[in-house]
Amino acid sequence: MIPHLKQRLHRLLRWSEKYTKTDMVYFASGNFWLLFGRQIGLASGFILTVAFANLLLPESYGIYKYILAGAGMISAISLTGSSPAAQRALAKEHNNVIRPLVWYSFLWNIPATVVSLGVAAYYFWYGNSILGGGFIFVALSTIFLGLGISKSFFVAVGQFRIAAYFNTLRSVVPTMSILVGLYFTKNVLVLIAICISSQIIMSIVTYYWSLRYIPHKDGDTYLKESKKYSLYLSMMGLIQVPAQYVDQFLLWHFLGPVALASYTIAQGPAKELRIITDNIANIAFPKLAHKEASAHFAANTIPKRTLQLLLPFACIILLYVLFAPILFKIFFPKYLGSVFYSQLIAFGLLLQPRTLADTFLFAHSGVKDRFAINIPDSIIRIILFAILIPLFGILGAIAATYITEICTTGIVYYRYRAFEQKIALLNK
Repeated sequence: MIPHLKQRLHRLLRWSEKYTKTDMVYFASGNFWLLFGRQIGLASGFILTVAFANLLLPESYGIYKYILAGAGMISAISLTGSSPAAQRALAKEHNNVIRPLVWYSFLWNIPATVVSLGVAAYYFWYGNSILGGGFIFVALSTIFLGLGISKSFFVAVGQFRIAAYFNTLRSVVPTMSILVGLYFTKNVLVLIAICISSQIIMSIVTYYWSLRYIPHKDGDTYLKESKKYSLYLSMMGLIQVPAQYVDQFLLWHFLGPVALASYTIAQGPAKELRIITDNIANIAFPKLAHKEASAHFAANTIPKRTLQLLLPFACIILLYVLFAPILFKIFFPKYLGSVFYSQLIAFGLLLQPRTLADTFLFAHSGVKDRFAINIPDSIIRIILFAILIPLFGILGAIAATYITEICTTGIVYYRYRAFEQKIALLNK
């Protein structure tokens, strides 16, 4: 019975390719596993957020998020470009880069460890043992940042089922560990220790299993280019990574931990809506990365796919906006004031379907395009947050995000069209 249904589904997907002009069997199988893994991650994140919102005081939750945001900002001085560089190399079947890039990352992560210890010493000096202890654990986590690149390995080589399996473990194990911790204690420092240690353990497990599943190749082919590419991307990370956390940092310093907790709760559900475009980008990446894809996809394919994504994505966002008040009453009763903020953040996600064009440029263009997109995005974001958060608080942070997303979308499509014209000239 089941094989018969699979055959019928296979024929249906092949028939639909006449209209979608896409390999629907590849898309459906890849999307199923990525969506499965992401749904587990979504459920884990949602359960954890509900637990924090109901079991932890807003002030304590704000402190917890501030330490994690600080960890994110400090990671900017590590080799943040190693993960996309490895993903790019693996998609091009250069499996020999895995181990060298991981050890290369260890060396370049030492400054982040030193800075983390310095921040910890600063807070201990001023008598804040919670933040001081928290950044001690952050220093420990920076030592193992290099292993974190393994989370993108399986997707890069098109092994979506294995990727879903390990993504599930990476979501469930830390979540369950923190939930157990929340049951026994409300001490922020203990919760930070559990969060970071569980993530380190899962990074180690994922890395060593990736060495078993992905055949290793000897030699230094493409290794020098991958190291160079990771350094260029890491240079962007010096601005790009802090831009991802500066809103939380500024909200903490201007409005306090309670406001940061409210903002975090408002962001949570809306951010999870990005799973749609994230999954599609991950599925598309291995095929987009092949050289033969450049001429085919640089025509009208990506704009058409982007428009096809926009309508269903808009419908999902609208449904969330309509039901957000009910969801908050049930799951986040202490944060009903965050409902309006969450609805505004959700509307801002309408620009996310641009991810296909961005993924294509990441797969084929050079460092120049990455700088042209990411650096302006980060600079605009940081400047707007610095101006609008002190003036308007959480609304200022949301407004800054809106303006930045609009500007970045324009830059992405300008660079995409320029690359498309370049391809057209080469093919003449």
